[in-house]
Amino acid sequence: MKEYRIAKGWTIFMYIMSPVIIALFGWFLFLPLLDESMGLEVLWFSVPISLTMITVVVLGLIDTIKGKFVIDTDRIYTTNVFNKRMLLFNEIKGFRVEDKYIFVESAVKNKKRIKISTYYGKCDEIKDWLYQHYDDLAIVNILAEEKVILQDVEFGRSVEERESRLLKARKICMVLTIASIVVGLWAFIWPYPYGIVMTALVAFPLIAILLVKTSNGLIRLEDKKDSAYPSVMLSIAIPGFMLLFRSLLDYNLLDYSNTFLPAILTAIFLSAIGYVGNKEFSAEKVSGYLSTIGIAVFIFCASYGGLIFLNCYYDQSAEQIFPAQVLSKRESSGKHTSYYVELAAWGEQKEAEEVSISSDLYEQFEKGDIALVYLRKGLFDIPWFEVDKKH
Repeated sequence: MKEYRIAKGWTIFMYIMSPVIIALFGWFLFLPLLDESMGLEVLWFSVPISLTMITVVVLGLIDTIKGKFVIDTDRIYTTNVFNKRMLLFNEIKGFRVEDKYIFVESAVKNKKRIKISTYYGKCDEIKDWLYQHYDDLAIVNILAEEKVILQDVEFGRSVEERESRLLKARKICMVLTIASIVVGLWAFIWPYPYGIVMTALVAFPLIAILLVKTSNGLIRLEDKKDSAYPSVMLSIAIPGFMLLFRSLLDYNLLDYSNTFLPAILTAIFLSAIGYVGNKEFSAEKVSGYLSTIGIAVFIFCASYGGLIFLNCYYDQSAEQIFPAQVLSKRESSGKHTSYYVELAAWGEQKEAEEVSISSDLYEQFEKGDIALVYLRKGLFDIPWFEVDKKH
């Protein structure tokens, strides 16, 4: 019999940090009662968060102490805070290895799979034992899907033609994914030349969806670790989030009322192209719904960010110029530093408002300076403005 517990490093970490975290959230729990300057309404916020965090930490500490995985003479089992699960050797269907857990799947309908944390000591020894005795179901699934692909006449008239088409599809998806990652990082770090970089980000999701539509099901939207089908999901997700990020950072919109409806309609249209007639999504499985929703979110990000970029960057409308006094300035540091100035009311703006500006312009402004606001109509009737220093 072999017994495995949480690795010593993680155990020591939990022993040290658990009391600290419990004390911190215990203090936060009673802070509104100790500090008279804070209203009691804060309790509606502090109590649920504190109790939740304390409970999670306590359960994690108990699991560190009690949790174990055991390989016995004829069975395996895990013991943790909530339950004990056991599978006989002949009841094991196979296993899957993921980032945080190893899942040992049951071949018996009324028995649940066993979940083994990868934070257990000698985890590689557990993996070696499983590889020696059982099938890696991820590999099994990939081989099974490859067999289906090579037998599907929709992908070619011969096995050789289907195999060639599969390899070509994988290369295309790999190139598109790598290009999306490179341009996404480029846009995040230094988006120059701006128009080319941003237009490429707009193009990637469109190309990806068209590839899915024209591949007859060979190229998929969803990216599964244990799938033989090539995927374009990262070519939608990375440009989508980057377009959203840059649109929020680079442009100041006067009115957002005209943004959401066209972005939603565009996302619905693009999603329909990708979803309609697509065999990869199953309405019978919860995972099918979750995948559909997740990919729809990526498509919406791309639609919204792309709409703002095209509206502002390619806008040729006449500008209106308004003076506005700088009331204050600040910078927000994190993975990406952002710069802001608060402008007094200008034009039809009735209240002071904080706007995003470039780092160069931020250095030129001081409190009390007069800024010039250049207001434009927008290519899609979404009014936006730029700020510059009055010379």
